[in-house]
Amino acid sequence: MALAAESDPRNAEDIRDSVALLKNNAGKASEDAYLALTSPNVRAVDYKFGSVARDFGRYPARMMGNSQCHLRALWNVSPAAAEEADERGVKSSQEKDVKDICAKHASKTAGQVFRLRKDDQCLHHWVSITPERYTDDARWFATKDYNKAVFLLELLEMPEDIVGGVSSSVALLDVDAMMEH
Repeated sequence: MALAAESDPRNAEDIRDSVALLKNNAGKASEDAYLALTSPNVRAVDYKFGSVARDFGRYPARMMGNSQCHLRALWNVSPAAAEEADERGVKSSQEKDVKDICAKHASKTAGQVFRLRKDDQCLHHWVSITPERYTDDARWFATKDYNKAVFLLELLEMPEDIVGGVSSSVALLDVDAMMEH
């Protein structure tokens, strides 16, 4: 059942504030993911955000800074997974290792991490989703439909040459119909 006909509960100020906060390091990847996950025909996560530091505590100091987003994403799914990746020296660019460590510490129904494209230069940014929340670095959003969010994040994670720039138009997709197939 498509939700496209329903009204958009987001107002311009909410969207502008959330997008501005997500643009710090990840830029377009964070913006595309937020807009897709909160769009009226998707509504996989709530459009209002919370602060990870305020609501759940600060990340360990060694997991702060550029090129540590994979550790922060893992931390939001399983602190033990983040600790293992850090101890093993796994880098943000080692996608298979990051995903294998996540799978070792959490089932796919408990939470997952995704490596989103940052820009046309093939830079990347890691985010996480659990049944309770979608987390992008310092911000979190309540999960409304975990399976739909995972489906969309899998699309956003795909290389652009495979999906033809789905990140810019994913909010227009009839996700419910796509998930049925």
